[in-house]
Amino acid sequence: MTPYSFHGDPEVSEEMIFPKIPEGTRFLKVTDFEDAGTTKNGDPMIKLTLTDTELQITMKHWLMLFPAGSKAHGMTKRQLHVLLNKPVDGEIEVEPSDFLGRVFKADIYYEAAPNGKEYPRFNVSTMQSLGDNVDVVKDADDKPLSDIPF
Repeated sequence: MTPYSFHGDPEVSEEMIFPKIPEGTRFLKVTDFEDAGTTKNGDPMIKLTLTDTELQITMKHWLMLFPAGSKAHGMTKRQLHVLLNKPVDGEIEVEPSDFLGRVFKADIYYEAAPNGKEYPRFNVSTMQSLGDNVDVVKDADDKPLSDIPF
């Protein structure tokens, strides 16, 4: 077998560094989903891949379908309302493929996990629906992207 050639850049750390979505208000688009099993109480979970529309950086979000009577039921209703772009009162069928292409605005923050790593989260109460496959031309503060200084 022929050996591979590799040049280790002495200026680069050996730590794995992934780009992070900045904290603050961001536009997120649902770009993928998969079944994530159930919570410890047996409630269905869907793992969503969300992409920051400006930076094209992804994050994962677990949508848990908490039933009526659960303390977190309102949080589930809010997320479904935004992701489906319609009220979710009464019995509905949740088809995760309907989320694909949906764009929403939410506040991003980072939370430390027990392993010490920080993971992106969003504040569900700040979610605002922007609809289907929206071409976002403004930043989260409604400034045209061309006016954002870089």
